Amino acid sequence: MVHRIRLVKEKSVALPRGDDVGCLGAAPDEQKEYLASLNDGGPRNEAVLSLDGGRSEQAVAYPVRAGGTASGIVSVSTISCSCTWWLEIDVEKDGTTETLRVDDAGVPFRSAPATDPLASPADQGLHNWEGRPLARSWGDPRSESDGVSVSLGFEHQNSAWLSQAKSTEGPAALSGRTRAGTHIRGVEGVACRRFGESLMDRGAIPAGQSLMGLNINLPLDMSTATVDASVHIDRVELPTAKSRLYSCGPPGVDATAAQRNINVERALFLNTLQSHGVYGASVGMYNPDWNVEHSAGGRMPLVVDEEFYFNEDETGTRSTLIKAELYAEEATFHFTVDVTLTLPSGKLHHFTLTDHGRPYAIGPSPRQLPSLQRVIVHETAGKPQDMADYDGDAR
Repeated sequence: MVHRIRLVKEKSVALPRGDDVGCLGAAPDEQKEYLASLNDGGPRNEAVLSLDGGRSEQAVAYPVRAGGTASGIVSVSTISCSCTWWLEIDVEKDGTTETLRVDDAGVPFRSAPATDPLASPADQGLHNWEGRPLARSWGDPRSESDGVSVSLGFEHQNSAWLSQAKSTEGPAALSGRTRAGTHIRGVEGVACRRFGESLMDRGAIPAGQSLMGLNINLPLDMSTATVDASVHIDRVELPTAKSRLYSCGPPGVDATAAQRNINVERALFLNTLQSHGVYGASVGMYNPDWNVEHSAGGRMPLVVDEEFYFNEDETGTRSTLIKAELYAEEATFHFTVDVTLTLPSGKLHHFTLTDHGRPYAIGPSPRQLPSLQRVIVHETAGKPQDMADYDGDAR
């Protein structure tokens, strides 16, 4: 029986730099419901703790059967503390109480007071989309132009991700963990995310197929605008013998398989510069002499002078989200996105979207690399551990 959760505040740390583009904030209600549902019908009481000298521990009642799993939600908040912390969980078994520590893979969690984000309304709106950014951080901290803002986000195919890294290191060296099996053990969704973050921290980039979301925000007094947008291929980089492609997903999910989203009409194929499902754009004829490197310097239409209606949203503005499937084959593509908005007044607003001043990048499909350059792992659900096991020869 889990009967008490305690918040342990370690030490004060310097405030983070004030250049955060967005703020994640509290978990949305639907995420809390999902976390609570992991308890398989058990109690859903939430522990609410504070780093500001308020409640630092709370009695709970999470029964755990032998070999089973208990889960609950813990909310930790602060308005003044920039500090590190962890949780201690008191678990009683056969009349004996044991205290377990919960932290971020051996490192204390870190929290800081909320601050005004530099994010535009378009950036903030993307936080409400399930997609993760293709960029290594949320968009560019750019100011609005007359209340108009634009941002770009990307979502990998459901329950899986791909990343490419120019490295001769194996998965164990990249993650700092032990390589022993064919699975990553951990809470579903968390183990793969941490594995991916460890790769990204070492310069890896996403690869394969992504869903791109162009989020546009207008002032409340405007409800329509004409949008013209295109993807500009800055350069094309062919794979080398040192390229490695890692994938991760739940049991039974093939992270390397292409998945067409039938609810998204627009599809951009970077290797041939073809745009499908874009109203007013020509698909182009098949060219047997085409080489993927010919894509460098080319442009692909995403939207061609199309009028959109903008709905009022929770940011206090009006917004619309334009989605398109993005496919990368044969090479790594570095690209930017140009957007021009024509307001009802006839005034034009132009934006060039980049990854903090450099092009976005997406690597090739795993099908384009030899098997020895691919490392495919899966999560083992229901076995939360700090240790992760990986398989694959990355020599």
